[in-house]
Amino acid sequence: ALTQTLTSDESIRQATLEDFEKKSYLDLNKLAALVRQELPQLVRDVCRALITIDVHARDIV
Repeated sequence: ALTQTLTSDESIRQATLEDFEKKSYLDLNKLAALVRQELPQLVRDVCRALITIDVHARDIV
């Protein structure tokens, strides 16, 4: 979330919110693809938490 906050702050300053949105979707798609694989439960839980945090952080920006 901190990384996303810093990235969104920089994007706002550079007026590149479209680029930020594209990167957010790309990152979320990578996490979603990872979750579709065979993973230990702990790794799956961490990915699920990251996806939830990233979606909420993206929606706030």
